[in-house]
Amino acid sequence: PVHKLEPGDMLVMLTDGLVEARSIDLSDQLFGEDRMRECLARHAAAGLDARTLVELVIADVLAFAGGKREDDMTLLVVRRMGT
Repeated sequence: PVHKLEPGDMLVMLTDGLVEARSIDLSDQLFGEDRMRECLARHAAAGLDARTLVELVIADVLAFAGGKREDDMTLLVVRRMGT
């Protein structure tokens, strides 16, 4: 199916390394899809450009994981601007 992005809409694509990032503490908790959705929504609500949104989300994931990367972390955000 074809989906049209309306002004202000975002398309987000990411690799599993982001949602499977493990917490810095000993709980061995994953960042997870729910936390990722909340993180994206929180930062997107600020009306940030796509590049800044990517930088903030990656920073949040790395902070959660104590800077440790066990897998690739790729995040692509496309935001339709205009009217």
